Amino acid sequence: HREQSGHWQLMPPDKNNPYKLFPIWAGIDDFLSKKSGAQPLNELYDYLQKPPYGVQKGTLSLIFIAYYLSKQRHLALYESGTFCSHVTQEHFEILLKRPELFSVEAFTFSGLKMDVFNQYLERLVGKSPEESTLIDIVKPLARFIDKLPVYTLSTRNLDKQTIAVRDVFQNTASPMDLLFSQLPIACGLSPYKDEVEFNQANPVDFLNTFVAHLNSLNKAYDDLLEQFQQQLTQVFELSETLSRSALRKELKQRYAGLEKYTIDGIGLQAFIKRLQNEKESDKAWLESIATFLGKAPPDKWKQNNITQAEYTLIDLSERLKQLAMLHTEQQLQQGNNSQATLIRMVNAQGEVNQVAYITDDLKNTAKQKIAELDLTLADKQLKLTILAQLMAELAE
Repeated sequence: HREQSGHWQLMPPDKNNPYKLFPIWAGIDDFLSKKSGAQPLNELYDYLQKPPYGVQKGTLSLIFIAYYLSKQRHLALYESGTFCSHVTQEHFEILLKRPELFSVEAFTFSGLKMDVFNQYLERLVGKSPEESTLIDIVKPLARFIDKLPVYTLSTRNLDKQTIAVRDVFQNTASPMDLLFSQLPIACGLSPYKDEVEFNQANPVDFLNTFVAHLNSLNKAYDDLLEQFQQQLTQVFELSETLSRSALRKELKQRYAGLEKYTIDGIGLQAFIKRLQNEKESDKAWLESIATFLGKAPPDKWKQNNITQAEYTLIDLSERLKQLAMLHTEQQLQQGNNSQATLIRMVNAQGEVNQVAYITDDLKNTAKQKIAELDLTLADKQLKLTILAQLMAELAE
């Protein structure tokens, strides 16, 4: 552990290292260079325990971790056969207890055309150094995919090639195979044999296509929010050209205070409060409503959440519009000592809505008529049928 170019970092030991670590580093280099592909960590440990190294079993993992950190730009670590794109302390803690789960692969080549990669990928994953290794390119790409919302990593509502590119990162077992074979194939192109063929070929078509798919993945969550916003405008019969800020303002003004006029605390009342919430941004406001309707934050939505949100939005928006209409009618009738009551009937012929303005005199008259019908012991279905028949006559 020493200072290098103004930064402290783990470095390979010097030849005169007093603890004779230099031969061990050289031995690991030798072991990995003579074998192709990923090598089980247990086999490396067995190799280091034998002469001329004689490393004690208890220190093997500590030495390997130091070796990995000192050469991580040239090494790929795998857990249970899966490439670890972002090695963390948790990986090392598992490695200390279960080294048999891990394998390691060395990549000695470099010289990839970084000017080409940086031209296409810099805006998405950052600029790579000119003398980059394969790992320097693959790791930031894999981290880019890992940081995508859960929704983006699971949705099937994307172009087939975009899905193929995404899934390649989740299933890949080798950085070299990923970059030169699996990704080109996922983009609908021919694979490259190795970095030499890649450099000699013209990778512009591949990188153009690849970056287009990465951009689609990057936009997928924003597209989901945009679709949800359009659903809001549609159910409330507003202009689809409204900006998110204008939509927020319109819904807040239109339904302000109506939460006091419903006893449905976990449904309609909660929905109205979400429409009125004071989130710091329009995006956070929209996400709050989507979270309530979909029963999960939208960045974690799966298809069942999308369906849940859609049906719940339709139901609650209809009930809210009816509540708003009733409230307006009640305000208009305040001087007449009447109560506005919405009666709604839906059947195969369609939907009928009627607002009844109920005064004390009308209520008493209605009670007399009901008494004359002698419905005290009548079947419940008969009562409902009478109500339905009365509604049908009113609709004629």
